[in-house]
Amino acid sequence: MYVCLCNGFTCRDVRRSIEDGAVTPAQVYRAQGVRPSCGRCKETICDILSECRKPAESLSFSSEPLPLPAE
Repeated sequence: MYVCLCNGFTCRDVRRSIEDGAVTPAQVYRAQGVRPSCGRCKETICDILSECRKPAESLSFSSEPLPLPAE
């Protein structure tokens, strides 16, 4: 899906930028080699950034042992 019609980049491009270390919309634009035009894509970029952060934030480590399977 296209995220930015002005600059022609997709959600896949945004995710690739995030994998390469982008953590802000400005860094995503820079990674794409573009400057924001109308700004309508900023909200979508922020949503994708949030989605990509959730899995890491939801990890929890517990000292409790895992339950054994029932026999």
